[in-house]
Amino acid sequence: MKHILFFIFLLMLSFQLNLSAQHSKIKPPANASNRIENAATKSDLQHTPLSLDIPPGGFPKQNHAQLATDTLPFITTPEVLVLKAEKLLHKQYDDHFSGDPIPTSRAVTPVIDASFEANLSVLETPSSNSIAVSDDGIIISANSDGIIYFTENGDRLYDAEWMDFFNDDQLTSSFFSPRVLYDTEEERFILVTLHGKTSSTSRVIISFSKSKNPMDGWNVYKLPGNPLGDGSWFDFPSIGISTNEVYVSGNLIEGTSFKKAVVYQINKTDGYVASILDWQFWTDFFNGPISITPASYGQQGDYGPGIYLVSSAAAGDNAYWFWDLDNDIGGDPEFIGYIVPSDAYSPPADASQSGTSDKLDCGDSRTLNAFYLDGIIHFVHNIDVGGGFSGISYSRMGAFGQGMMTSNYGESGSADLAHAGLASFATSASDRSVTISFLRSGAALFPEFRVVNVDQGMSWSASTLVKGGETYVDREGSVERWGHYTGIARRHNSPDPRTWSGGSVGASITGQIEHTYKTWIGEVTNGQNVSTVAIDKSIPFSVTPNPVRDNMEINFTVTEASPMTIALYNAHGYLFRTLYQDTPSVGEYKMSFHIVDLPLGVYVISISSLGSMLGYEKIVVVD
Repeated sequence: MKHILFFIFLLMLSFQLNLSAQHSKIKPPANASNRIENAATKSDLQHTPLSLDIPPGGFPKQNHAQLATDTLPFITTPEVLVLKAEKLLHKQYDDHFSGDPIPTSRAVTPVIDASFEANLSVLETPSSNSIAVSDDGIIISANSDGIIYFTENGDRLYDAEWMDFFNDDQLTSSFFSPRVLYDTEEERFILVTLHGKTSSTSRVIISFSKSKNPMDGWNVYKLPGNPLGDGSWFDFPSIGISTNEVYVSGNLIEGTSFKKAVVYQINKTDGYVASILDWQFWTDFFNGPISITPASYGQQGDYGPGIYLVSSAAAGDNAYWFWDLDNDIGGDPEFIGYIVPSDAYSPPADASQSGTSDKLDCGDSRTLNAFYLDGIIHFVHNIDVGGGFSGISYSRMGAFGQGMMTSNYGESGSADLAHAGLASFATSASDRSVTISFLRSGAALFPEFRVVNVDQGMSWSASTLVKGGETYVDREGSVERWGHYTGIARRHNSPDPRTWSGGSVGASITGQIEHTYKTWIGEVTNGQNVSTVAIDKSIPFSVTPNPVRDNMEINFTVTEASPMTIALYNAHGYLFRTLYQDTPSVGEYKMSFHIVDLPLGVYVISISSLGSMLGYEKIVVVD
């Protein structure tokens, strides 16, 4: 019987999430003292026609000549560079460090159920990993070299370098910094890839899968990476979606100097149907942030109109910035900003790695990843956790009043943790548990990839190794580009908490390149590995009408006489009422029930016999 109850609960949970797939935004108070009206400048409406049509199966491999990479340092502000250099002078590692992470055990420790090798880093560095997973379990793993589609078993369905993937003679510069996500409502993938590191070559390439299976092809648009026509180019993208739109944020770079942040606001429906893409962009943000991160909905569904965004100061501060893009294109949107006080934070020094004096660039304190759920924006960024060591700052910010809760995680004196990704690790919107993916290195460590959980009460678990480093990294000069970000994606229709993460580790690729990165993918669970249980033996079974108001009729057919129970379960999977319990003879049955005393909501009616599920029906009770 417990087996049946749990199955019904899983069905109930899945149905609830599907029913509430469209979520409204909370409107922050208009008279808040920290509110800044017209916090950014909006462009005119832009129109971009379809640029490429990637056919089913993709283009055949063309054996393109390897592109010369545009090797540039991590681009940040002069203030950040001075801070990091000063901290590095005073940074000291514990000579007795064993290489093991500091153990904690307050939250559920993540379990790696599946793990396999993914993208290599041969053409570009750093890896810049991004990952997305469909409700059918197709995984897209992208890095700066190319893209791979996997099954959840690690079987490769497709792989290509970016030159072969796009097969466009107009795209002759290097590709880098991909971002990919899965739109659970439209059942499509959205992929953003950057091209070119000069104003003349810079493009923001946004691709929309033609179906939930990326093997069916893509609609591709090439947006300008120099939207202001001022000699800048586009770097460090983030991506988010709302009910009707997709948002791509990034930095406009002039030469190798940061100039300003930019956010593209795009009609996603245009991309799905391959029509002319309507979009606009926002610049000149009131406080000159270096990065602004859009926050997609954290579980099944989306929200809108518009989207929430968040940013932190690259050079550190004692405040964050919450942004409300309050409407869709055509709805006269405004970018509204809020200054949110916080504990002081600052960027770390660069990381060490075993086997070489080359450092790994920990970047700065810009926001790396964010999502929105149940009134809360969750976000992560790098932080100095003491002594110049890099750790993870994880925050929850209320959308209505911008209340803050922050917790930091690090191993000062032992190892550096950086470039975090973030995803919900819960089965209800009110549970704020998350999984965080991150890279780790130290004087006694090769660069490795790990995950950690944070529970409802902000307690950190012990971290779990996804893949250990195999060697040090030596691709550039004395400071190696490292990570930039790791990929993490929730499997939205899984009945148990389940995410997929992709990150880079130090490795050598036989016959191609030594001391570079390999991407490793891990499926992160809570160890229960719950799967949908099949109905043991189905019988004809239905409930009419549905939705139900006052009365309902249950129809079923008995094909073999045996004890039978018809039961009603509530939204939490608990038995609400037994409707029928007897041993009927073979034949067809119709039973009427009056439900005037039943609270409004979603229920499951099940029919079972001797511990076996025979059938079920999900119903909605309405007024």
